[in-house]
Amino acid sequence: MRVRDLMLTATSTPLARVVGIMALVLCGIVASSPCAAIDNPNAPNLVGVFNARCERYESTIRSRVSSEDIARAYGIYMRFLNQQLNQTYQHLLQQVAVPVRESLMGSERNWIRYRNAEDLFIETNWTPQTFGTSSIISRGDYRAAVVKQRVVLLMQYLRNYSSAPHP
Repeated sequence: MRVRDLMLTATSTPLARVVGIMALVLCGIVASSPCAAIDNPNAPNLVGVFNARCERYESTIRSRVSSEDIARAYGIYMRFLNQQLNQTYQHLLQQVAVPVRESLMGSERNWIRYRNAEDLFIETNWTPQTFGTSSIISRGDYRAAVVKQRVVLLMQYLRNYSSAPHP
């Protein structure tokens, strides 16, 4: 069978056309970047450096065996993430224009409310009663992911400023 014959067969039924259209849409979604902003190409790769530092903490967590050691490692990681969040936010706050600062501060307040709501959900859902000892890992991992995502986003914002200090 030739390629031309396969193409005719693949588009000859309504279901095949729908599947083809869905495949094109999916390819378009996958190919599009989640962040298409123009940034400063000369700015340092803050996200890359940050992710490398995170990997050291994450590797330490993965190497722990006891629940207590895992919980302690997540506590250390969360302190690091919160420190990075605060430093990055302060650096970004210094970079944005004065009229925009209020908007950034409002955004951060709303994000803190979001984080607190996520923490409450994580705490009440992943309990030892419902998920056993793995609840420690789930709670730590989900909490860290929420904060880490915010740090990365703020670093991406910061990358747009040529005189941005390094958090």
